[in-house]
Amino acid sequence: MVTKTAFLVPLCLLCVLASGCSGGQGMEPAFSAVTVMLVGSPERGGGRTVVLKDHADIREAMSFFPGLSEHRKSQTAGSWYPFVSFTFAPESGEKITVVSDYRYWNKGTGGDFEVKGDLEAYVKKIFAEKKPQAPAQE
Repeated sequence: MVTKTAFLVPLCLLCVLASGCSGGQGMEPAFSAVTVMLVGSPERGGGRTVVLKDHADIREAMSFFPGLSEHRKSQTAGSWYPFVSFTFAPESGEKITVVSDYRYWNKGTGGDFEVKGDLEAYVKKIFAEKKPQAPAQE
């Protein structure tokens, strides 16, 4: 007889690998912070950053990038200019940086993927609600 535990352990492991969560009751993200940076010239706001550390904020940011933690490939690779970057810092391991033009996103390899949801509105919201840091002066 197979127990329920035999199915739950692989299911939880799949969750950790595929969605970036660390398992458990609340299914908290395995990322400890996300740095959101506007890309472009300083005159247009480029270089300003917001750091998200709350797990709900991190989950919301992840929701725009389906398959973020997966090693998948896309048949699409376009020529677009990024407007924003998201750097997901895990509790351990390497950071994942995503760039986006609000319609598509990529991690630098594997091609382009469609953004899920209104990423542009989300970025405007977090920069209005959080205290953005100015770009570093050289």
